[in-house]
Amino acid sequence: MYFKGLNDETREDFEDRIRDAFNMYVETQIDSGIEVPEVPSSCATSVEVAIDLVDAITLIENEETFLIWLNVNLEACCDGLLEDTNEYIEES
Repeated sequence: MYFKGLNDETREDFEDRIRDAFNMYVETQIDSGIEVPEVPSSCATSVEVAIDLVDAITLIENEETFLIWLNVNLEACCDGLLEDTNEYIEES
């Protein structure tokens, strides 16, 4: 149901709805394996860069998780459509 456009739904609305569903149902992000080394507190400018790097890694992990979730759900959606179509053909 989530992976089909609704009547009069724009692409942007569809994308927002899919992202909202992802955020509602997925609590754990995959671990990218990217590690940020400790930055000494005496390196004030490096600390800010390290914080930005951690934020970027978190975004990458979120997008990787979204891609996996999306692919699994799209495959399930397509399998369901194929089964429904085959049942309809058999009944006809």
